[in-house]
Amino acid sequence: MKNKLTIIILFMSVYGFAQQLNPINFFKYRKCITCDKYLDEDPNQLYIYGDPTIFPTEKIASDYGPRVLDDDPYDWHGGVDYNSDGGDNDKGDILISMASGDVILKAKGCYKWIAVDDNNGLDFGYGHIFKSSGGEIQSAGMYLMLMKSPNAGEFCIVQKLTTVANGINKTTIKAIGEIPGKVEFEGTEYTVNTNINLGDNLAPIGTSIGNCKGSQPDPCSSCRSQHISAHAHLYSFPNNNFSIADNNTKNPLEFVNHDIPSFDVDFNSSNFQLEYPGSTKSSIKIAPALPNESGGGGYKTVNKMDDSSTVAENATQDIVIEETKNDDTTEA
Repeated sequence: MKNKLTIIILFMSVYGFAQQLNPINFFKYRKCITCDKYLDEDPNQLYIYGDPTIFPTEKIASDYGPRVLDDDPYDWHGGVDYNSDGGDNDKGDILISMASGDVILKAKGCYKWIAVDDNNGLDFGYGHIFKSSGGEIQSAGMYLMLMKSPNAGEFCIVQKLTTVANGINKTTIKAIGEIPGKVEFEGTEYTVNTNINLGDNLAPIGTSIGNCKGSQPDPCSSCRSQHISAHAHLYSFPNNNFSIADNNTKNPLEFVNHDIPSFDVDFNSSNFQLEYPGSTKSSIKIAPALPNESGGGGYKTVNKMDDSSTVAENATQDIVIEETKNDDTTEA
């Protein structure tokens, strides 16, 4: 007589972002509450921001390492792509610095990024800020602006941050950049700060990309035609080498904590039937998935089970079948 068995998960431990040098490192953002993804460049709009929030794991779009990108099955991704929302709805949200240190700002090209040199080897960079365009740019309450002489031609970021506490709006204005100097914003001159602290505001999530060719007076025109959804690319730089080349950057997951996800788990038992008591082992493939996962399923690291256990359950007893290590296949 065949007894029908139900397989359930007892325990899963998830491969995390590896050991951290500093356990306070969570990648966070501030939501632009009043942003519209098409109208984030209105100087007359009051852009209000929320509190720092941890990036949701299920919205991570692309992991560090090899991936298939468009028609290239051998693309190497030198960082991790984060989203705070779907589509372009996170455009204009503010990235929060994960370290204190000196600002490095690369904003003269079509692709724009910012980094913080903490002078201690734990250096992170944040890519795709603003958009692919030359000159000064607004993204909600963040402004990429040219500095005053003698640093004319150098860029800084002016942050006009409005938050709400007890029903009252509070607006602060601050300028950050790689080059010390002055910038004029809304008729007032501000000093450009070249050093920031852990937890400070950095730059907006954007859509800027490189590797595109345009002609003067708009060399970034073809970049904008190759639209990407807004997201933040997180870099980790070794040994104070701030090259963004894929053969230089290292895996930021070595140092970054993450919001612990839950999983939906499916079993692939096609062409397989358990019989009790049975005398041979058969394979059942366990397929974990992040609920509400977005980003096309390119993020795989947190889906890697370090170990798992299953049980066979009938009407009278629970029977532990097998425990496997470092595999998504459980023997029964």
